[in-house]
Amino acid sequence: MLIVLIKNFISKLNFKTFWLSSNLSIGIIFVAFLLTSCSFFNQPSNTVLVQALSLEIQLTQQKVSSSINTVEIVEPKVKNVKIESRRKILIGDHNGTNLTGKFDWQLSDDSQIVNSHFQLFLEEGEKSESWRLAKFVDLPGSPTKQWISYPIFIDDPV
Repeated sequence: MLIVLIKNFISKLNFKTFWLSSNLSIGIIFVAFLLTSCSFFNQPSNTVLVQALSLEIQLTQQKVSSSINTVEIVEPKVKNVKIESRRKILIGDHNGTNLTGKFDWQLSDDSQIVNSHFQLFLEEGEKSESWRLAKFVDLPGSPTKQWISYPIFIDDPV
C-alpha cells in the first residue's frame, strides 16, 4: 500500500520543476553560507578591537604630550564598540582589515565619556594568531608614505 502511495505521489510531481527549485534553493543556501562564513575567518576579536582603540588613543596622547612637554599618559577605558564596515585589505605584504565604526571612551581621571568615530587598520600576524595596529604615515623629509605597525598586547585570562 505504501509503495502505491509513493508511486502516485511521484507520478504527480513535476520532476523538472522540483529539480530546478531544489537546486536553486541549495544554491542560495550555499551562497548564503559562504558569505556569512567568510566574514568569520581571520577577523579580529572584540578584545583586539578594544585594545587597538586604546592603543590609538595612547599614541595620540604621546604625540600631544611630546609637543607640549608633558609626561603623563593615561590608559583610556574603551567600551560600546560598534563596527559599521569591515573590509579585507593588504598592508604591505600582510593581510589586514580596515574597520570603521563608533565607540565610547574615557580617561581614567576624567568623568566625561566621549563618543567617537574610528577607522582602524589592523595587520594580521604571520601565523594568523595576532594583530597589529597599522598606520599609513609620511616619511620624514619625503613625499612618500609607508605602513608602520604597533603590536596589540592581549592579556591572557588566567
